[in-house]
Parts: sequence; structure tokens; C-alpha cells
Amino acid sequence: MSDRVGLALGYDPTASVTQMAAAAAGAEGRGLEMVFFSETLFGNRDSVSALTAFALATRRIALGATQVVRLRSPLLMAQTAATLDELSDGRLVLALGAFTAMHTAKNGMELTDPLPTLREYVQCIRRLLAGESVTYHGDAVHMDDAALAFTPRRAAVPIWIAANTPQGLANAARIGDGILLDAGASPEYAANAVAIVRSAAAAAGRDAGRLEIAQLINTSIDDDPRRALEAVRWEIASKFRYPRTPKFKLAVGEPHIDPADLPRFATAFRDGGAPALAAALPDSYVAGMSAAGTLDAVRSRILGRRSDSWPRSAPEAGPVADLGRAGRPVPGGSADRRGHTSLSITASHGGHVMSAICRVLRLATLLVLAVGASCIAVDAQPARLVVASFGGTWERDLRADLIGPFERDRNVRVEYVVGLSTETLARLKAQKDNPQMDVVMLDDILTTEAANLGLLEKLTIADVPNLKDLRKEARIAGDHGAGFTFSATVLMYNTEKVKPAPTSWKAMWDPKYAGHVAIPGMNTTWGLHTLLMASKIESGSETNVKAGLEGLKKLQRDSQAVVYTSTTQLNTLTQQGQVWLAPFSSVWVNQLEKGGTPVAIAVPQEGVYPIFTVWSVVKGAKNRAAALAFVNDALKKDVQEKFAPRALLMPTNATATLSPDLAKRVNFERLLPLDTEAVVKHRPAWVEEWNRALQGR
Repeated sequence: MSDRVGLALGYDPTASVTQMAAAAAGAEGRGLEMVFFSETLFGNRDSVSALTAFALATRRIALGATQVVRLRSPLLMAQTAATLDELSDGRLVLALGAFTAMHTAKNGMELTDPLPTLREYVQCIRRLLAGESVTYHGDAVHMDDAALAFTPRRAAVPIWIAANTPQGLANAARIGDGILLDAGASPEYAANAVAIVRSAAAAAGRDAGRLEIAQLINTSIDDDPRRALEAVRWEIASKFRYPRTPKFKLAVGEPHIDPADLPRFATAFRDGGAPALAAALPDSYVAGMSAAGTLDAVRSRILGRRSDSWPRSAPEAGPVADLGRAGRPVPGGSADRRGHTSLSITASHGGHVMSAICRVLRLATLLVLAVGASCIAVDAQPARLVVASFGGTWERDLRADLIGPFERDRNVRVEYVVGLSTETLARLKAQKDNPQMDVVMLDDILTTEAANLGLLEKLTIADVPNLKDLRKEARIAGDHGAGFTFSATVLMYNTEKVKPAPTSWKAMWDPKYAGHVAIPGMNTTWGLHTLLMASKIESGSETNVKAGLEGLKKLQRDSQAVVYTSTTQLNTLTQQGQVWLAPFSSVWVNQLEKGGTPVAIAVPQEGVYPIFTVWSVVKGAKNRAAALAFVNDALKKDVQEKFAPRALLMPTNATATLSPDLAKRVNFERLLPLDTEAVVKHRPAWVEEWNRALQGR
């Protein structure tokens, strides 16, 4: 098992955003895997500005933040989450908190029922991130035809729920991807909170083992136990400033709080403020609700977060962090009133016990001389598999049909890296000597290029038994890739303007369609396919691109054909009725037709070139066994029968069956073989020639 360890910031009003961003960069450089920012009730810095700075200062580390609902609208929160996720290259975790009576007093807003309000926000934010246009009228949320005007990098940004009451924990178990527990709490509190979460998740039909459960642990390490205790005292005392907080902890199950002491604490705070409250707090409270003392004592205390009610799992040492030296607190950490900084660790159990003994030992050893910092440690799933593929609805559907079942059945945590084929290939090249990805998705052409560069492992039926069921066209680059789905470059036509349906690619050159034809640019796969088809029509050879370019120049000159370079551009021209004929991806033609645009697919008599999405195992993958199992699962008949209809694609498993509607849309005839080796060899030169011929550059 591996841990994710990170730095939690935002609690210290004396730390600037610049200082905290530098600390975030330092945490990343030392091997930590998460920076978490808390947007507190007490008017410290806001999370959006801080996370923007963190994103710009880092490249790899995950970024998390708490935000309270109703302080921003669901649409604005979705916009912000999508923008931060885009800026950080898909690294955001959003932790939502309920809007309570304490927030009403400080923000001049009326109170709504906190838990239903939180549920409505989560529902609407998820739908907005998934690309929906949302009309919603609930108890607290009201919106009409609200939508994001851009496509988020990820359609499913993880949403944790911050919770500190039994009702809040149960609500979080029903609606969250993870739960963030309160700081200043004992191991017994954590066990009781997890029990509530597990029970509520089971009642809701959810797998509690899939939920990340994170708890902030206020920690202070010092060779002098008394000094360590005093450094963290105010962090624990701060939990008794308001009567509601300890009552919530008692309701969850905090055995270190004696209800009889609460009136005395309230009087001390009323009469003497924070110093009097801290002085009134017995040492037993501070020791019981933190991890403070010598290295050995803190180590024991952290390991005390174990509970017989959580599944057991073996630890595995991960990267370590050197966060600071004595007297040099990390900026933004939780500070006591004398300027000391205490260490807090958030341990996310993912439904498992925090048993990362090796991880805790190594972290604490490096922190022996440090007064502390605020850290997050996330105890992850037993195995980690890094998978690179596309974002948006593609990622959403993959998680539903392939990744989710794979994680559950094989006890593996998939870390998903979003990128286009070109971006993933660039990462593969850069990481050749130390691969950071295990499984990658590329198109068929780039799979061939990656295989030629020695970046991919050759698949065998012994390792991937479902290879035997693939269509022959889907075994890519000598079995260095396995086709997952495919579409085709087809001839899209306007059903109201082009009658009868075209039967040949030569229809594009018909004078009666002049001014209404579009040619795809070479930055698209269908642009390459159009060049090859034009070459074949003009000369009989698809690789005689000079002839093909002459044919396309003639089409551009005589028929005033427009060159399009993006899907959005052609969609707009088609919906406006300006383009009647164009080579295009069958997926996008189907999407336009389903959206009400009068278009259809023609499969011309000369044939069509397929466009494969291809899974490959990276050569030197750190988790080779899981990578091979993942590819094998992706080729299963039932997985492909679920996934293909969602994306309007053709499955590559020859035994998969299609619904009548899907068969009508994607069951292509006359598939043409594509010489990917020739394409990889000559494509750069072809692009240059195409640019000179059709764009004058």
C-alpha cells in the first residue's frame, strides 16, 4: 500500500499567499502528494486565490480546498472548480462544507437547512461539471438553463464533504466521494466517525471502501514532551470557543470530553479570552485529542488511529518529506498564539485502517527537530495503477463501465491522467527512462509511433486472453496496442440539401455543392484520412499525396471549400447551414444528428478509414500485472457493450452485440486498412506540403 502525504495550509493569518505557494512547491519537491487549503470561517485568505498560486507554483502535487456552499452559487462553484482543475492539469479535489448558523451571522444571509442545501449543491455542481444544462428548483438552489460555456478538463472533479456531526457524516457518506473529518479529535472519535460513515454508506447502497476518509490530526514533536504539548495546546483549545463544536464531537463519540467541563470552558473564554481558555483546558484533553510528545510517543499515537472496525491492510513505505527545522515553521501551518506552529496530519483511510507504519516512522524521523507543519496523509488503495486517457464525458463513462468495476474487483486504485493522444505520447517520450504511467490510450497512428520508439510492451494472448476476441483490424502495431473502440472518417451530409445521399467521396467535387463543402485540416485524424482518400481518387494510390493535394486545391479553388481546423468550427458551420458536405468523425456526426441538426453519415463506395482508440501497456510499467489485467478487462464483451453505445462508437470485440440503433449508426462497411507505418514515416512531410498547398504557408 502507498500513502499520499501532503501539506495543509490556510490556518495562519500571518502567512502570505506567496509564502504558502513557496511551501507548496517545497512540499512537492520533497515528494509530498497533496496540498490542502482550508477556507476558514475566520476571514483568512480565500481558497480560489490561494489554489491559483499553488497550481502555478507546482506541477504534480494534488490540490484540495474547502469551500462553504451558498457563499458562492452552484454555477460559480462549478466554474471555479473547472477552471482550477484546468489550471492545475486535473489535480483538484473540492471539499464542500455546509452553510451553518455561524456563517449567517458573518455573511448577512438567511439560514437554510444545511444538509439538504449541501445535497442540492453537490447535485448541481456535478451536473454542471458533466456538461449538462441544468434547470433546478429545490429548497435552496434555483437555476434555469445554467451551463458552463466550456468543456471542463475532467467531468468528475472529486468532491469531498467536510462533516462533524452524525447527521453530517451520514449525509457525506451518501453524497460524497470522500469525507473530511474535523481536527482536534482522538483516535476513538475517528473510529466512531468511520463507523457512522460505513453504516450510512451501506444503507445507501454505496461501497464504503471506495470513500476516502480524511482526518486532520494536530501533531507536535519535541524531545521535551511538555514543550510539545504546550505548542499544540491552543489548537485543541480553539475547538471549545463555541458551545456547538464540543457538543458535535460528543454526539459523534469523543471520549476525551467531559460534558461537565463545558460550562467552565465557556466562562473562561468569556472572561479571559483565548489565553484563559487554553489555561483552563486540562492536559488530558490536549494529549487525548492530538498527537504530541517525543518521536516515539507521536509514532504510537498516530498508529493509534487504527480501529478494529476498519479493514486491515499492510503498509508500504512511500516518499518522505523534510518540512522544516526547529524554530522555522512552515508558512500557513496551524500556529498557536505565541507563534509556534503545530503539525497536523490528515490520514485518509479510503475505507481502510491507517496502518502505514513505515510511512509514519520515516516522516516523523525527518521531523524530529521540527516544531511542525500542517500535513495531510492519505492512506490509498492497496495498489496504484496510473492510466492515461481522454477527459470529459469519456472519462466519466470509463469510470462507470471499466475503472470502477476494475478497482472494486481487483482491489486497485486507478490514478487517471487526462490528455489527448499527442499529449500522452509527449509524456511517454519524456518519461522513457522512468515511466510514470502504466497504461496509455493513443490513436492507432501514435500507437505505431510509440511502438517504434520502444515505449510500449508487446501484448500476448497469454497475458491478455481477450486479445483473441478482437477484430483483426484492432490488433494495432504488431500487438503493441489493443483497439478499444473505433469510429470512422465518414462523409457527413445535410439531409435537406444533399439528395439523394452521396455514394462516393467524389460528391465533394460536384459543382452543385460549391460553396457548401468543408475540408478538414491536417491537425485532425480525419484531415489525414481526407488527404489519403483524395490521393487515392486522383491517382489510385493513397500515398501519392501530390496528386491528392492537387485535388484538394482544386476543390478549394473551384468549389470555394472552407478549411476547418476544429470540431467546434465545423459544428457551427453545419448548424448554421453553411456546410452541406464534409469529411468528419462519425462520432461527431451522430452527436449533431442526435442534437437536431439535419445531418447523416454516408459510407462511400470507395470505403472509409477507421479511427481506433487503443490501449497499450507502457514498457517498464511500475505495475505491469495490473496494467495487463486492466487492458484485458477493457476488451471484455460486456464492458464494450456498455461503453460503446454511450460514446456512439463501434466495439472492437468481435463477439459484442449491438442494439439496432447503434448498429445503424456505427456498423461501418468497407473499412479500409491504413498503413500506419507509412503514415508515421511521412506525416510530418505531408503536413508541410498540405500547409503550403492549402494555406499558403
